[in-house]
Amino acid sequence: SFYYIFSISYVYDFYDFIKDKSCMNPVFKYDEIKEITEYLENGGGNKYRIKSILYGICSQFLDAAELVNMNGKTDQLINSLVQYVQENFKDEISLKSAAKALGYDYNYLSGYLNDRLKTNFPAFLNGYRISHAEYLLLNTDKSITEIASLCGYDTIRSFNRNFVKITKTTPSEFKKGEIV
Repeated sequence: SFYYIFSISYVYDFYDFIKDKSCMNPVFKYDEIKEITEYLENGGGNKYRIKSILYGICSQFLDAAELVNMNGKTDQLINSLVQYVQENFKDEISLKSAAKALGYDYNYLSGYLNDRLKTNFPAFLNGYRISHAEYLLLNTDKSITEIASLCGYDTIRSFNRNFVKITKTTPSEFKKGEIV
């Protein structure tokens, strides 16, 4: 993983576009990492080249991201829910445990997810888990069984079923780059 910290002035249009949004799946693969590394190792310097690279990253992020509009107090619940899932997705969690941890009524949270995100909690959780699994498959040498466990799945069968349902390919095909 790489972290690049830079001023929003380099990509202000992008910042202006996403400032009122929250990302549901913040992990993505940037295909041109070699380009950035080589440029920065050679000293960089050209601000237009840097902007070009940063906008390339922003573009790939938007292709991979699922953004949700944030507009007020109720949207803080989305942030809280996303944070709860990010911190606990490896564990056995449920809508009931999320509601309790966030201090909301189970039925309210269920309705909120359905109305606001057009999904239910298991689908939301599995989407996050599979997004993390994709990252691990592409960026580690861990076995598929290890990755399934690291992503909160008790059985490889459950992991495979959810992976195929979401990505339309098997984990092993995905890892090999045989994406349908």
